Amino acid sequence: MHMDFSINWITLLASIFNLLLLYIIFKRYLFGPLVNIIRKKKEEWQKKDEELRKREEEIKQAYAKLEEEKKRLKAELEAMRERMEKEIEEEKKKLLEEAQKKADTVYKHTVNAAHAEAARIIEEATKEVGKIITISTTNILNNFLGTSSQVCLLKMLFKRFAGDIKQYAFKAGKGIILELPWYVLPEEEKEIRQCLEEIGVSIAGIKVNPDIISGFRLVYKDYVLDATLNRYISEAIGDRI
Repeated sequence: MHMDFSINWITLLASIFNLLLLYIIFKRYLFGPLVNIIRKKKEEWQKKDEELRKREEEIKQAYAKLEEEKKRLKAELEAMRERMEKEIEEEKKKLLEEAQKKADTVYKHTVNAAHAEAARIIEEATKEVGKIITISTTNILNNFLGTSSQVCLLKMLFKRFAGDIKQYAFKAGKGIILELPWYVLPEEEKEIRQCLEEIGVSIAGIKVNPDIISGFRLVYKDYVLDATLNRYISEAIGDRI
């Protein structure tokens, strides 16, 4: 059996041509569009990937800014809270101080009012008691001793108010009138003048003044000095209270 291994160049060239033609056709009408589609898709994917990366970076930056803003707001809130607590504490302290001052003022006013009322009551009671004692003492002296008791009372009052009498005489000078609640006999007037001269005071005359309950009054123009039994008793009671 004889086999022919000779090459048919025409057939081979035709096959190669067909393959090239097929390659060109595939490349032009099949692989080309497919490659273009793949390239476009790849470009789109790359573009989207870049956009996603860019978006991710923007999100990261925005998140970082939000974190910074969050920290800043937190710090501001903390500072505001501390400032408000401080202001509240200061206001509370101020209100407490004002309340304490008002309470102290009210307390002082109350105490002062109470002291003033107590002093007024004591003063009125002292005057009333002194008046009652004066009238009673005067009546007793008049009933038992007569007018001589008045001279004794004057001597006691001269001695008690000697300082006031000297000061009054120094201011008034001469021309002082002695007012008494009763008519004075010559002997009594002499004794009265002598008592006044012993303390360094001279009088121009003696006058009767029925408004005086018990005691005497020195008068010179607008200068007046009252020295009564009522005053003597009131001052004595006041010194003991």
